[in-house]
Amino acid sequence: MKLRWLFIDIGGPILDDGPLFDYLTAALRGVLAAQGHPVSGEAYQQAMKSGWQEGASSTLDYIIRHFVTTEEAYIQAKKAYWDVFNGLSWSEYRDLQPLRTRVPEALEALAGPYRLATLSNNVVRVRDLLGEYGIDQYFTAWGISEEVGYAKPDRRLFDHVLAQARCQPAEALMVGDRLDNDILPAQQLGLRTALIALKHNFGAAPVHVRDVRPDIRVASLAELAERVVQPEDAEVPPGAVGAAGR
Repeated sequence: MKLRWLFIDIGGPILDDGPLFDYLTAALRGVLAAQGHPVSGEAYQQAMKSGWQEGASSTLDYIIRHFVTTEEAYIQAKKAYWDVFNGLSWSEYRDLQPLRTRVPEALEALAGPYRLATLSNNVVRVRDLLGEYGIDQYFTAWGISEEVGYAKPDRRLFDHVLAQARCQPAEALMVGDRLDNDILPAQQLGLRTALIALKHNFGAAPVHVRDVRPDIRVASLAELAERVVQPEDAEVPPGAVGAAGR
């Protein structure tokens, strides 16, 4: 079946959210210290890695509960964390999430033979950020978790975008940087998959996805465009599908 749509995650493949991640990590460590739970950088990283490897549904919740001892402290710490995030000025929010290299050119190339959708665990505010970067024009369907009410890996977020796109799963390629949230649920629904193999903040992959293999593995959205854009035909080129692990 011909490939018609690309569903693209935002944080990672499009935006470099590493600076935002580091900023919020420092903020949460400050929150915990203020509660009487000082946490070293090493201890924080180990807790985060453990939560990631164990497949915690929320790494944030896992980290907070790892260091606090009461439900009240957990609720207060989580609220303080989100207060920091929601309190970011527009310039802070933008500057902590720069565009990755060559993303506008990649999206322009991909939007020729394919139609593009976002499929992202993110806040509605990110749509304005893509607009400021001048790239929202390339997307004709949107799947933002805060807006839809479901977050990956919940299949309902995928179903929402599939319904907007009016396409069959086999006609879509999920592009993301996480095996657990992007690649595995997409494969379970019958989508083709492309992994943007970034150096991830969380460390080693969760145990339950270590054997998951995407159809395509690339280093960037720009490389993906070079691999799959065929002006004369919108099929994934021979040799692209099944290239995982090479």
